[in-house]
Amino acid sequence: MSMTIAGILMLAVFVTGLISFHQATLTGNQMVSGAMKESRNLWEDRGRTNISIIDTSFDPAACKVDMTLENTGSESITSLHLMDLIIQLKGANSSIDRQEYIESSSIPAIGSWKIGPALTDLEFEPEIFNPGELIEIQTMLNIPGEGETIGRVTIITPNGVSTEAPLGSLYTPCLTSGP
Repeated sequence: MSMTIAGILMLAVFVTGLISFHQATLTGNQMVSGAMKESRNLWEDRGRTNISIIDTSFDPAACKVDMTLENTGSESITSLHLMDLIIQLKGANSSIDRQEYIESSSIPAIGSWKIGPALTDLEFEPEIFNPGELIEIQTMLNIPGEGETIGRVTIITPNGVSTEAPLGSLYTPCLTSGP
């Protein structure tokens, strides 16, 4: 009789372990499936996102670069403040600088960038860069030495889509202390 009870208890422990293992496997599969769906959604959003720098200009007196950016994709871009702006300088003043976003109505300080006056109607949805809209981005450079310097700007959206454009020959030296 005690052998039968011991056998039943062992069988119950085995079945409970089997059920727990099965439940853990199902939970893990659900988590992997959810991650795969999220990854697919992000890649689809990235595939519909496209931006283009359509114009750049450099003001040597103020060391300021103005860029016109167009959303040429079919996806709206939110969180504009999370975009990365990278300036690469080659030549006598070689450097690679990531500019920081500031929310300001004045001229940005050296090493920062801001969204300038809207070129199309951003007042309707001020934090959303819709397809077909144009925005102006302003940044300040610090080019301390004399010599031939050329520049390149890269802008990267929060989901990783990037665009780049040459800044051309930059007049040097360009010294400024910001606003």
